[in-house]
Amino acid sequence: MVHKAQLQEVEQLLPRATAPARNVITAELVRYYESKKDLMHAESLLSQLADSDNYPFGAAADLVSALGAEHSADRMSIFNQALNNFEQHATEASFGGEDIGSFIERTWKDVPPGLVLEAINKVLEAAKDSGSQSQYSMSSAKGSVVFNSDYKRITVTASREGVQSLRTVELVKA
Repeated sequence: MVHKAQLQEVEQLLPRATAPARNVITAELVRYYESKKDLMHAESLLSQLADSDNYPFGAAADLVSALGAEHSADRMSIFNQALNNFEQHATEASFGGEDIGSFIERTWKDVPPGLVLEAINKVLEAAKDSGSQSQYSMSSAKGSVVFNSDYKRITVTASREGVQSLRTVELVKA
């Protein structure tokens, strides 16, 4: 965590830090400025990580959620930035934790449905192409299910929370 008294110094030293350290510190700064409602500063810092190998999808989702409806262009810009980063750096390690899937799940109501569908399709395609041998299981009072790949897990996640209805809306608009 960065202390308030050191913010200016930390930001001045940031360009000299190694890439992994710079990414972690910048993500923390984005979260800090988002929590202090300095959303434009947070967005500016986040844009510095647009090409990072370790994009902070969680911090980006927090920022998109914090931006009000009057900042719809900024929301779409961050959403596109996250999606472009995913496309550039998608690997098997891209799935899990604070990843593009959790980013979409947390922000899909804040951007146009067509953009969400594009993101879901790209994530599904990347998961399908990754050929992951992962196995996931879920259980509830009504039973359990096991998935043998990220592709199937993401398909289920994408259809939760009404995202599937977005596909219907998009098809009706077409």
